[in-house]
Amino acid sequence: MKKLLVILFFVAFATHSYGQTCQAAFTYNTNPASLYLTDLSYNTDSSAINVSTWVWTVSFGGSMTTYTTQNPTIPTYGYSGPVQVCLSISTFLGCNSSFCDTIYITSTTTDTCMAYFTYYTDSIPSAHVYNFYDQSTTGNGTINSWSWVVSYGGSVIETSTTQNPIITFATAGAYDVCLTIGSDSGCSNTTCQTVYVLDSNSSCQPTVTAVINQVSVIGGNDGSIDLTVTGGTPPYTFDWSTGAITEDINNLTSGVYWVNISSTPACPTYTYTYQILEPYDSLNTYVDTLYTLPIDTCLGFPVDSFYISSISVSGSTVTVYWVFTGGGMVTTLAATYTFTDYGSMVVVLSIDCGGFKNLTTYMSYIHINAPSGIVDINAKDQINVYPNPATDFINVDFGTQTDRTTLVKIYSSTGQEIVSKTVAPNTNQIEINVNKLAGGIYFMQIDNGNGKPIVKKFFK
Repeated sequence: MKKLLVILFFVAFATHSYGQTCQAAFTYNTNPASLYLTDLSYNTDSSAINVSTWVWTVSFGGSMTTYTTQNPTIPTYGYSGPVQVCLSISTFLGCNSSFCDTIYITSTTTDTCMAYFTYYTDSIPSAHVYNFYDQSTTGNGTINSWSWVVSYGGSVIETSTTQNPIITFATAGAYDVCLTIGSDSGCSNTTCQTVYVLDSNSSCQPTVTAVINQVSVIGGNDGSIDLTVTGGTPPYTFDWSTGAITEDINNLTSGVYWVNISSTPACPTYTYTYQILEPYDSLNTYVDTLYTLPIDTCLGFPVDSFYISSISVSGSTVTVYWVFTGGGMVTTLAATYTFTDYGSMVVVLSIDCGGFKNLTTYMSYIHINAPSGIVDINAKDQINVYPNPATDFINVDFGTQTDRTTLVKIYSSTGQEIVSKTVAPNTNQIEINVNKLAGGIYFMQIDNGNGKPIVKKFFK
């Protein structure tokens, strides 16, 4: 849209308290119906300004109006002439400043136009022939000129003045295509798009799976996101919201994280978002409440606060480290619990203060993450693993025959692979010797190569 002629005449003044550094300032833009005011206030010592209030006073055509938003839009209804604008600010540090400006605006009626285009290719991918179609619109005038500019890597490689050009790209890649239109009433507008040109062997959309480890304690920083990227066109590059450029990120606190994954320049960038939860978050389903025998001790001071500093998992037991503070003193108690599944838990600790039998109970939350290598502990399928608990042998009944070779692996609760067995196609049942396994929780992963391994939990 053609900008209006604006003549700037300064009748500015500034007031602020002695020793304070804030300065009110603004800029503006116009169209036939509105005046757009933008706050540009600053601190004269180059520090960041923190404005708490804005008061704009706008006077024209015999009326005065006050606005309190940061960047107001003022309806002018085709008015031509001087507009008196004053901005007064206050900061959270108590600094006050004002700035006034007289703006002269001239209202004219101009055409409104908007450039826009679409494109497609119906050729074989290796030919790289694309058809472009002008879809621009105009209000009062008629579009009478088109200027197409095609760029690659910042360099212009082709131009056209045809309304609907056919463009042949030399190679696959990401090209910037811009269209500028002009109308007989003097309106001009430009739009640009990135056009991804692919080869016949190009594949853009990757398949991304994520293993998310939640933080184990409230306020913890041991969360992680482990990505597996397949398909598309490798190699991939990663750009995380944390600034990391690795595929996986670790040592995370609770919060939302996102990653931009890019590959060949001919493909767009894909964004994936993940969340690390606190153990008490509503999205975490509480698996169990864990108890242990009361600890026979006296803390020796009134407890002001307590928290869980960390946990340690070994087999089917978790050791929780409770920290108690009060009166400038700190005591850590380690309590061991037995668990039967992974996920978020409520943990309860009771302290029995010796012969006084002064029993005090504390409660908090933890999250026990499944060891690496475990895919789906609750998978629903027709596979039956028995007996459970196992003694010397454990049987695997596959339920239905498959024409695929199946790989059966047994992992310890810490993720260590203990048994690996290849099962021939069309096998109904197998028996695995587990006589030498120690007592505890184990996981059996059954993979027939269809991309959806099944995991079964059993006890020994």
